[in-house]
Amino acid sequence: GTPVLDIKPYLRHDIQDDATVPSWCERPDDASLIVNVCFTEAADAALAMAVPFLHFFNEEQALREAIVQMLRLDIRSVHQGRGRAADEQMYTCHFDAITIEFAIFTTHILVTTCFLTPDEKSTLPTGRKTLAARCQGHASLASSAEVA
Repeated sequence: GTPVLDIKPYLRHDIQDDATVPSWCERPDDASLIVNVCFTEAADAALAMAVPFLHFFNEEQALREAIVQMLRLDIRSVHQGRGRAADEQMYTCHFDAITIEFAIFTTHILVTTCFLTPDEKSTLPTGRKTLAARCQGHASLASSAEVA
């Protein structure tokens, strides 16, 4: 078969202390300035409720760490504003069997909502309504997982 060369970007927060990058291949705005990924209480509660229904994660902490690692890379395309704050804009991505909604600020990301992604092949009920229904009896969780 044909060999494939897979080149990954070298981001500023991945830099080694003794590493150097030639000036011709680095622009100051190429690296993500995002330092923190924060979760609202509603997103935290929804994430915990979703863990038993995921395909690749069975521990909340491992799931949370993977989401933080992914989002710190500023996964937006250049056309969506990678590297720039977007205070008024909400973004959505799918991760395992959940949908994550988040906002990006200059130095941090705020995850506002997490819910099970509808899956046509699954018999499990999914989405925000289902997560709210699973929280029945837990008033604080139910109100944070309700449909907007």
